[in-house]
Amino acid sequence: MLMKMTQHAQKDRYARMMGIISERGIGEVLYERYNPERDHFHILTDTGIVIIADSRKKIIITAYHANFKQAKWIANGNKLPNYLQKIIISNKGKD
Repeated sequence: MLMKMTQHAQKDRYARMMGIISERGIGEVLYERYNPERDHFHILTDTGIVIIADSRKKIIITAYHANFKQAKWIANGNKLPNYLQKIIISNKGKD
């Protein structure tokens, strides 16, 4: 997944983005869901990261550690793998 980043992701969220990359990595896409109200995608990766991307999935708006509410919404009824549930538990308080 090669994407550009918005100025918000590059400047306002630089420390968080670098922490995610160095600590855990972005990972591979497990689930994604389109949000028509905001015209963007929510992407959940196998490292427990949520990426918010534009409607063409070419630009990262922001990224952060997933919580269960977000992960379940993005997975849209699919069961979250056990390893991912453990990662999400460990995410508590990271952002």
